[in-house]
Amino acid sequence: MYKPAAMLEAEAKKRAEGSGQDFDFIANKHDRDVLLHGIPSVEHLVCDIMLEAYILDTKEHRHFLPNLKTINRVSVEVKDLGLRTREKRILAAMDKMWRVTGTYRLVKPGKMDEEPTFYINDEVGCAVSHSDTPNTKMSPLIYCPNCEADDPKTVTFTVMWPVENID
Repeated sequence: MYKPAAMLEAEAKKRAEGSGQDFDFIANKHDRDVLLHGIPSVEHLVCDIMLEAYILDTKEHRHFLPNLKTINRVSVEVKDLGLRTREKRILAAMDKMWRVTGTYRLVKPGKMDEEPTFYINDEVGCAVSHSDTPNTKMSPLIYCPNCEADDPKTVTFTVMWPVENID
């Protein structure tokens, strides 16, 4: 929901009442170190790359943010910016992975609930996107030649078929 700046400022002042802290976040009228010393209970911080580098370089000898565990979703223990960038790329890939991940469940006799099996299609299957007016459908297919899901000859496919003309 969109909120005007005046409403955001009023809400921030109301939350800050009685805290003993007087920060003006809207106009950026605060010292970086004073601000970082004023928020000792923060455990997870999302910020820009410049503040991230500053915190990593100066946190220990300036003694601020004692409870900080992660900056931009990467542990503060990882100090090397190259490794931090690599971790961020991995997290971004994992965030996007769920767009193309599918699941199916195998039901076995005598069991009420089964664990889901996750899969990711190949590059063609991943290129298929959702639509309000689909012209194809997809479904996982499991071929079990010996009727045993644990059989090493069991193969899974994703079958795609048109439901309307494809232009």
